[in-house]
Amino acid sequence: MIIPGSEWVSLCLLAFALGARHGLDADHLAAIDGLARRNSHSGLARSTGLLFSLGHGAIVMVAAAAAWTFSSRWQTPAWLETSGVLVSVAFLYTLGALNLAALFRSEPSAVVAPAGLRARLFSRAAMVQRPWAVAGVGALFAVSFDTISHAALFAIAAGRMGGIVDVLLVTGLFVAGMVLIDGLNGLW
Repeated sequence: MIIPGSEWVSLCLLAFALGARHGLDADHLAAIDGLARRNSHSGLARSTGLLFSLGHGAIVMVAAAAAWTFSSRWQTPAWLETSGVLVSVAFLYTLGALNLAALFRSEPSAVVAPAGLRARLFSRAAMVQRPWAVAGVGALFAVSFDTISHAALFAIAAGRMGGIVDVLLVTGLFVAGMVLIDGLNGLW
């Protein structure tokens, strides 16, 4: 027997749990740790996790609202799922191979410095010392297939149960889970 509203409650709990899990992703932990270390001399260090996840969450909310708006007019092509997975796997394997190559080329006691296009483009992101800039780094991290797909999932699932308010509530719970974990990470 299904209790009325149990699907809604389950979706809300799942969104919060997935948000908390998303806050434990390696890229979140590394970015917040780096930003906190960079700002360890100021009072900003302990709030870097909160600021990072608020910037990240803002993009998630906008993406969910956009996905809900466009989902009624657009049908996702079947090939997109397969190609999205293949592109993600190819990038991850390529990055892993490049990281291993850099590791094997370096001296055992040397710290491997970031190099290449990404290092040139984003080296200043690790140097931010203003609250809005930390939130901006979090927002930049949200522009990824992983994050946008989470937002689209919540938009479609919550949109079937209601309207834009439901979409924003469920997505907000995802963001709340992420804010909790990232905020604790920054405090720690």
